[in-house]
Amino acid sequence: MKSYRISPETAALLRCVQKDEDYQRLLLSQTNQVYEKLFGLRKWLAFRKEIECISRLTYLAVTTLSGLQTLGEEYSDVVQVQGDRLIVPSIFRRIIMCFLHTSTPYLIDKTLSYLSKLVEDPNVRLKPDYLNNPEIRLNLNEFLPKFKHVVEYVNRCHLVLFYFFGTYYDLSKRVTGIKYTAIHSWLSSSSSKYLYKILGSLTMLQLVFSILFQYYSVSLIANTENDASSSVMHLEPGTPKDRCSLCLSKRKDSTTTPCGHLFCWFCICEWIQIKGECPLCRQKVQPSELVFLQNYD
Repeated sequence: MKSYRISPETAALLRCVQKDEDYQRLLLSQTNQVYEKLFGLRKWLAFRKEIECISRLTYLAVTTLSGLQTLGEEYSDVVQVQGDRLIVPSIFRRIIMCFLHTSTPYLIDKTLSYLSKLVEDPNVRLKPDYLNNPEIRLNLNEFLPKFKHVVEYVNRCHLVLFYFFGTYYDLSKRVTGIKYTAIHSWLSSSSSKYLYKILGSLTMLQLVFSILFQYYSVSLIANTENDASSSVMHLEPGTPKDRCSLCLSKRKDSTTTPCGHLFCWFCICEWIQIKGECPLCRQKVQPSELVFLQNYD
């Protein structure tokens, strides 16, 4: 009897991931509606990221943690195994995988937001003491928001590896060593692997150009800004006009809706994907109608 896993097609794994994402979005949408009706819009705005994290964890708890296939895995006829042998992943591995998959993006976002507030507040003393140097503090204030781009680049590098080797789509599964095996041997076909390797090469080129463009943009801004005035302005607390109505913090990467209201880029993008309307005046808004204001802040 064959005791080693059958590597599924890359396309089957993509179908699995897409199907699970569809069901998780449906669960999140229904959870948001229930929470908003019970506690109101203001409470939902304050805890929307926590709700998303709990919603995704709930989906994995009733499937993966319970020893069952997810709906995407059932649809694609694949099963999780530990390494290359036909062994069901231990409950410890599954707990770690689910925690990393659902909580890591949330924890990174919260940590960066907390650190940004500390750095922006001139009344807060940082440790060690050399971090309180105005120039170092300014550099930290500029670097922390850009760390999200670093996380994005890491995820895209991992996607390139998936297209080349077709094994791990999620970083959480790579860390815990959880792979997929095809239920039927005929689902393991290498006919499309070359196409995905081409797609991986194109994704890698796009990633390289994105990094170069980001580096060029940062260098250009650094060469044109006034050191003295920018140091003061970046460390001053934001006035009410400078605050985002969604996160209630100083607005970053200002973006306007067709109705003229201003928000942070990430805040309004998340809101529009869920609600499809302006948070202030309720005018219908499509993601393509958002306008990023270059050099506005």
